[in-house]
Amino acid sequence: MPQTKTPLEVMAALKLRLDQLRVHHAKALEGLTHPDDVMLTWTSNAIEGNTLTHGETAMLIEKGITVGGKSIAEHLAIQDHYEALQLVRRLAHKKAPLGENTIRDLHRIAMLRTRIHDAGDYADVPRRIAGSAVILPPPHKIPALMADFGNDLAIANGPLDAFEGHYRLVTIHPFIDGNGRTARLLMNLILLRDGYTPISIGNAERNEYIKVIEDRQLNEPLGHDVIDHNSRSAYRDFMTKREIISLKNHINFVS
Repeated sequence: MPQTKTPLEVMAALKLRLDQLRVHHAKALEGLTHPDDVMLTWTSNAIEGNTLTHGETAMLIEKGITVGGKSIAEHLAIQDHYEALQLVRRLAHKKAPLGENTIRDLHRIAMLRTRIHDAGDYADVPRRIAGSAVILPPPHKIPALMADFGNDLAIANGPLDAFEGHYRLVTIHPFIDGNGRTARLLMNLILLRDGYTPISIGNAERNEYIKVIEDRQLNEPLGHDVIDHNSRSAYRDFMTKREIISLKNHINFVS
């Protein structure tokens, strides 16, 4: 009997298939860029509590049409995130080197109109994640943690590093708000730069997404030995499966 492939092997095989399709279907794949960016903007904000629907998000981005009964802040968050995604696309296309300033730039644009006073700035007060037992690093440790992270980003390569970049940013939690959105932007920047497809995580996946992150944070505290390696595997498996779904969707679109 043929041996069952691991999720990582499946992901690698799909990436190879996508690269083959790019040779003759580059224009078709480019046609997915805008729908992807609308979807990514909608889902990344929805799991943070934004109530605009997928269709309302598209109308706002494409035509500037606002939705009655929805807050100004919700509309601004959508517009900011979409603009941050355009930076992601530009950096990925140029294969620009990444570092600490990349993260701050992504956060600055993603939060530009909803947190004017501190977009791109690190927190100077303690932070807590509501409903979680995770203890976040104190403010005075953030600069050193982010400097180390930025150095590692400079050599990040491929999906596993993209997933780790996302995890590391939400775990350091350097900003007052917008850490999750910025982490997902960073992850998709690395994926797109290295020829993979962007991952969207919506409300249907929200509970599992939060759980695999929190389980790993509780079992792998920053600066301490890993308590349970299974939590790291569960997190990576979740992200790998999301990338597999994304790759399949792009392949099916052109084939």
